[in-house]
Amino acid sequence: MLQPDTLDNYRRYYNIEWAVDMPEGCPPQDILIPKNEKMYRLTLSQDKVTEDDFR
Repeated sequence: MLQPDTLDNYRRYYNIEWAVDMPEGCPPQDILIPKNEKMYRLTLSQDKVTEDDFR
């Protein structure tokens, strides 16, 4: 199940900082957080994550 929340709450709770400056509105302020679910991201290489994995 996905629970609505705000990015500010999420960043405060998990102490998130971005490695690079993100464009305005990315990620959006209104987000959905998975609760009691595992989420996966498929990558092109099993050894490292690249920018192409997020396209």
